[in-house]
Amino acid sequence: MRTIKPQEKKAMQKKLDSLGSKEEGEQFINSLSENELKLYAKFLDTPLYNSCFKIIDLNDNSDRKTTLYEIQKDILETLFG
Repeated sequence: MRTIKPQEKKAMQKKLDSLGSKEEGEQFINSLSENELKLYAKFLDTPLYNSCFKIIDLNDNSDRKTTLYEIQKDILETLFG
């Protein structure tokens, strides 16, 4: 996983601060690409962060989609409780 640059951190925090509701958060999280999702999970240091990337590299598409969904839920839980 690559390092998040300081200017990226500022932009990410600004975007997260602009989310006014859980619904807006869900729309935003669902719009992210897989790589962006990973970066936000890393940035927020979500509970699944360390374990999920081992799973996400599997070639099994169903496991991969389930894991991406879990990461989305984890980010939303971290942001909105």
